[in-house]
Amino acid sequence: LEDSAIATDDSLPPPQEDSSETPAEPEPTTPETEFAETESAPSEEKTDEMDGGTTLMEEAAAEATEAPAEGDLPAPEEIIAATEVAPIVNKDPEQSIVLQKEPAPTAENDTTIGLEDAMVGAYQQSDLLSSEYHVKASQLKLAHAERGWLPVTNANVGYSYENSSVTQHNYATGTTPTGPSIPLTSTTDSAGPSAGISLKQNLYQGGATVASILAHRKGLDASFAEYLAKEKEVLKKAITAYITLFLRQSSFRLNQANQKLLEETLEVNKNRYEFGELTRYDVAAAQAKLDRAKSEVIGAFAEVEKAKAVFLKETGISPGQTLKQAPFPSQLIPKSKKEAMEIALKMSPELKNVSAKADQAAARADAALGNFLPSLDLSVSASRSLMDMWNKQNYYGGKGKREDEKWGAGATLTIPLDFAGSAQTSIRAEKYEAAQARLISLYARRDVLSSTSQAWDMLEAAQAKINQLKSQVEAAKIAVEVVREEFLAGTKTTLEVLSAEQEYFSAQVSFIEAEQQEIMAAYELLYRMGILSAEALNLNVTVYNPDKEKVPFWGLSIEHDARLAQQEMANTNMGPWEKSL
Repeated sequence: LEDSAIATDDSLPPPQEDSSETPAEPEPTTPETEFAETESAPSEEKTDEMDGGTTLMEEAAAEATEAPAEGDLPAPEEIIAATEVAPIVNKDPEQSIVLQKEPAPTAENDTTIGLEDAMVGAYQQSDLLSSEYHVKASQLKLAHAERGWLPVTNANVGYSYENSSVTQHNYATGTTPTGPSIPLTSTTDSAGPSAGISLKQNLYQGGATVASILAHRKGLDASFAEYLAKEKEVLKKAITAYITLFLRQSSFRLNQANQKLLEETLEVNKNRYEFGELTRYDVAAAQAKLDRAKSEVIGAFAEVEKAKAVFLKETGISPGQTLKQAPFPSQLIPKSKKEAMEIALKMSPELKNVSAKADQAAARADAALGNFLPSLDLSVSASRSLMDMWNKQNYYGGKGKREDEKWGAGATLTIPLDFAGSAQTSIRAEKYEAAQARLISLYARRDVLSSTSQAWDMLEAAQAKINQLKSQVEAAKIAVEVVREEFLAGTKTTLEVLSAEQEYFSAQVSFIEAEQQEIMAAYELLYRMGILSAEALNLNVTVYNPDKEKVPFWGLSIEHDARLAQQEMANTNMGPWEKSL
C-alpha cells in the first residue's frame, strides 16, 4: 500500500476537525442521508449507490444469468451482447479499457452473426475439398476394378516392306555338282499395309476379380467415412471457437462492470473519509481491489484478442461483429445414454472407417489367394495384310499382289507353380494385415462407446452444475444486499462489502462459463455420436454425397469438376484472410 497514491498522506486530506469558525451545528443526519449526499457530488456518471440497489455489474450480467432456452436451432436471446473492443494504446496499468460503442442496429449495419454463420464459414473455407477429392479418386478406382469382367481388346495397324533374293543353281543331266551349272536368281520386293485385332476374355481367376471389386468398394466406404470425420472435426472447431469467443467477450464485459463498480466504491470511500466516517484503511482496501480489477480487465482483453484470432482462423469471418448466444441443440440430443450409444455405433464415421478398412483387408487377402489359383482365358484374333510384289529374275521379270487373312481362337489354362513361394508369403502377409485391421475395428468400437458415455456424463454434470451455480448467484446477490445494509448501519467493514461484491462477481462469471460449457458439452455429444454434420444441423451449404454425385468414367481431364472452381475461390480468399491478421 506504500506505492498506492491513495494511501499517502499527500493524496488524501486529513479528517476535518472542529473549528471555532464552524457555523452552527448542522442537523443530525443518518448514515443513509449522509451517504446519499456524498454520492451526489462531482461525478455525474455514477449510476448506483451502495444502498442495496442494482449495480452496473448486475445490469451488465442481467441477461447472462438467464439459462439458455431450449428449442429449435434459431438462436435464443443473447446472454450478453459482445462488442468490439479498442486496443490498448497506453500500457499504464491504471488505464481503463473501454468497449467501443457500436451504432444502433439498422438495415445497413446490422452485422450480428450466429453460430450457424460461423459453421457455414468454416465449412466453406476448410480443406474438406481434399477429402472429397480422395473420395472421388476411390470412386474411379472402384469403376476400374468393376471393369475387370470386361475383355481386353487390342488393335494393331502397320505397314511393312520386304526384300528377298534367292539364287538357284541347276546342273545339267548326268553332270556332277562340280560340273557346269545354270544359275537362276529370283529377287522379290514386297510392301503393303496390315491390320489386326485381338480379344482376350478372362473366364476364371480364382475369385481374384470379385475380391478386388469388393476391396475397392470397401475402400470407397472408408474414404467417405474419413470425409465425414473431417467434416465433423471442422464443425467442432468452429463451434469451439465461437463459444470461446462469446465467453471471453462476456467475461470481459463483466470485468469492466466490476471495475466500474469498484471505481465508484473508491470514490464513495474517499468522500466519506473526508467527512471522517471511514479510515484510510477503507480507502486503501478499495484502491487495492480496484487495481486488481484493472489487471483482470487487461487479462480479459488479451483473452478476447486471442479468441478472435482463433475464430478468424477456423471460420474465415472477422470477429469484429456482435455474436449471438449459441443455441442448445435440444432436438438432436437423445433421451437416454443407451440411445446415444446405439446411435454412435451406427453413425460414428471413425467406426465406419476402421470397419470398412477391416473388410477391405480381408478382401485383399482373398484376391491374393485368387492369384495363386489357376486362371482360364479365352482369346480370339484376326488379321489381314495386302502386299504388292515385284519379281526380278535372270530370264524374266514380273509384278504381283498377295493377300493374307488369318483368324483364330483358343482357350488358355494358366497354372502358377510358385516354386519361389512368393505367392504363398504374399497371401499370409495379407491375412495378418486383415487380422490386424479386424482387431483395430473391435477396439475402435470400445472407444466409441466409451467416449459417447463420457460425453453424456459431462452433459449431465454441466446441467447439474448450472442449477447449483444459479442458486449461488441468487445467494451471493442476497448476501451483497444484506452486507450493504449492515455496512450503512456500521456493523460491517468496507473489506467485507468488497469481499461480498467479489463473491457475487465470481458467481456470475462462473454461471456464464457453466452455461457455455453446457452448450459445448451438447455439441461434444453430437460429435461423439457422429451426427455433428452439415446435413443434421441443416446448414445452408452444398452437402457432398458420393451416391448422388457420380464421377464420369471416361475422359482424362478433371477441369469440369465444379468443386475445383470453389477451391480456386477459397485460395483467392486467403489473401484478405492473411491481411486481416
